[in-house]
Amino acid sequence: MYRNPFRFYAIALFFVCTCILHALPLRAQARGTAESQSYRALCASLDPALVYQQVERGVVKVLTEIDVDVKTVNGKPTLLFFGSAVYRGNGEFITNDHVINPEPWKNRRLFVETDDGKKYPATVLWNDPVHDLAKISIAQHFNLPVLAFGNSKNLLVADQVFSVGYQFGNKTFTSGSVASLEVKITQPLMELDITFNSGTSGGATFTCDGNIIGINIARLPGLGFIIPIDVVRQIEQHMDKFKTASYGSLGVSFVSVHLATQSDLQKFGIPPGRYDSGMLITAIRQNSAALKAGLEPGDIVVAVDDTILYHQYQFSRKVLYTPPGTTLSLSVLKRDGREVRLSARINKADDETIKGVVSQLKFLDRDI
Repeated sequence: MYRNPFRFYAIALFFVCTCILHALPLRAQARGTAESQSYRALCASLDPALVYQQVERGVVKVLTEIDVDVKTVNGKPTLLFFGSAVYRGNGEFITNDHVINPEPWKNRRLFVETDDGKKYPATVLWNDPVHDLAKISIAQHFNLPVLAFGNSKNLLVADQVFSVGYQFGNKTFTSGSVASLEVKITQPLMELDITFNSGTSGGATFTCDGNIIGINIARLPGLGFIIPIDVVRQIEQHMDKFKTASYGSLGVSFVSVHLATQSDLQKFGIPPGRYDSGMLITAIRQNSAALKAGLEPGDIVVAVDDTILYHQYQFSRKVLYTPPGTTLSLSVLKRDGREVRLSARINKADDETIKGVVSQLKFLDRDI
């Protein structure tokens, strides 16, 4: 009987490849675990005071003075807001947009205050209200350390971190751990079990080795929220070059179909509980990208660029971060049951759209 001499080798090769493929995730998991154990060992052996000494001079106080136009005996009173900022070299500092633009006041004077109590007038180089970031500059150049940006993607839940900021106007150092790697809203945020207080905004959160992994932005009782440093790095590089941010808009109002109200479901003839994914389009703006693409109220956008939509933030984040003029492919379930694919050429987000995105942060307390 004829025996194929390659059969044995083919079977052996199949089993070897299968074992390698199954081993890869285990090796990756083991490597991640080893890195995590190494980081936690570093934190356990490190004196937090050394971390503070390494990083504290790179965080300064920002003062925002505003003259309130009301009638008083002694003239215009001055409101004083304070926050924090991180030194980036050449007299430039990263902070939060809401630190330098406290609502509802617009006319203000900015200062950077150093630890010796000296104040230096500051000007705004750029600001991005969507990500609540801004860069300011002063004429004087200090011998302050430019703190290294780390990699927030390397963090794991429960990793120890430290935060520096001017809580209640005094420089403070707090410690805690990572509570969540991602808050499911349009703007990418991380959640910490660190209590932030007034003045912390614009300060920095660090790893045990002194690298910045986020800019402080907001709080809830017992929790602090930061902008991941990977996001900060991208925004800084873009804004340093272009000085302005450009975001995408589809021009729709929508809700995750499984979170839609009973009235919306009845209005569009959708049986409750039928769909566990997709975004229900409830309204469309005139002259919008959605209208030109053929979207209609009652349509369900199932996927964007073949990525299935389970959460509202997925849809809003995808559209927002798509450069204007770029075309997105939408998988849509029409009201008559047809499944169609539409192409939407994204418009530039206008001020109304930007305000809507920024308003999503209002569930957080940014008075910090």
